Amino acid sequence: MIVLDVVAVTLAAVLVNHMGLIEAIEGIIRYKLPVINCSRCLTFWASLAVLIASEWTSAIRHMPVIVATSFLAAYVAQWIELLFGIIDKQYDKIYAKIYPEETAKAKAEAEAGADTAHAESAETRLSEMREINNELS
Repeated sequence: MIVLDVVAVTLAAVLVNHMGLIEAIEGIIRYKLPVINCSRCLTFWASLAVLIASEWTSAIRHMPVIVATSFLAAYVAQWIELLFGIIDKQYDKIYAKIYPEETAKAKAEAEAGADTAHAESAETRLSEMREINNELS
């Protein structure tokens, strides 16, 4: 049953990061959570906590196995995250074939937004440079 717990924690840690839930939490609290925002780190610490809690009476005696299992789970999490990325790419390709007009419209809107953002940032940098130039003159 402990193996199932480690697998569940690993999948949960990868999915919570892959789906952007940690980034959403960071946006709400306006604070970066670097250890939790990494699938490998979250998997390691969460599986370590689960294994220590499940083996509380003999955790000290089994500590090398617990730590090694946590590292193994973190390594596997990296590959699971890669697999989910590949699945996402395939999903996007299939979606674009099924709904080509929606995909083209979204792409056009994204490009228009990027052009506007680029123009605004260039304008801001130009005005900052002018201010610096005026201060130096």
